[in-house]
Amino acid sequence: MTLPALNVDVLGAGPDLVFFHGWGMNAEVWYETAQILSKEYRVTLIDFPGFGKNNQVKCDYHLDALSECVFPHIPKGATLIGWSMGGLVAINIVLNQPDHVCQLVLVASNAQFAVSDNWPAGMKADVLTGFEQNLSENFKLTLQRFLMLQARGGDNAKDTIRALKQRLYRHGEPDKNALQGGLQLLKNVSLVERLSEINLPVLLMFGKLDALVPFAAAKKMRACLPQSTLVVFEKAAHAPFISHFNDFITELNHFLNDREFDKELDRNNE
Repeated sequence: MTLPALNVDVLGAGPDLVFFHGWGMNAEVWYETAQILSKEYRVTLIDFPGFGKNNQVKCDYHLDALSECVFPHIPKGATLIGWSMGGLVAINIVLNQPDHVCQLVLVASNAQFAVSDNWPAGMKADVLTGFEQNLSENFKLTLQRFLMLQARGGDNAKDTIRALKQRLYRHGEPDKNALQGGLQLLKNVSLVERLSEINLPVLLMFGKLDALVPFAAAKKMRACLPQSTLVVFEKAAHAPFISHFNDFITELNHFLNDREFDKELDRNNE
């Protein structure tokens, strides 16, 4: 299978960090985070097909196809950092290529976004169905409502919405088919049963006031992942890396530095 060519931004030098964005957005959401971390790390920012700089790139929006599309841009030994829908892709890559990734960071993400009997820690079905219906009628208005929902309930809601808006159309409009495909992932994909297969360090970063990923998901994910650490931003919603930037960077650096120290010990003991 011929994979589509992607535009990818790489900043800095050092251990590799690879960032995935969430539904409707693009890699610009990570801009400030990347600027800080690129002083010590090599940071790779990837726009999924149909979004950001790759809004003209086509890809089947099945989880495996999307994962295969971005995989060539992930250096071996990298840390994957996935926000929201990007977390699903990151989890899937770790499950399918466990020796390629050294650690995983999930930000406001979920192993199953839609609520079900065996995973009650998800969004109600009518929320996702509503987005799907509205997308076919007015996708700009749908994205606007989605931005508001991402910040609802948290501190700095107005500033968070403003920051997300500034990034949303920086490289043009997202592709409507990619938006629809991404919603199908959120509606239909479940990786719950495979979480226990992940045998590497995982950092879970959740906003306690998140309207899209219930806080109950944080606790359930923590229980399912054997090597996970949970960080909760008490007054944050769905985008803690924007609304609580300094705290987010502090917690992420703490995790990354601990892992680098562990790896140095391993090297010294070889």
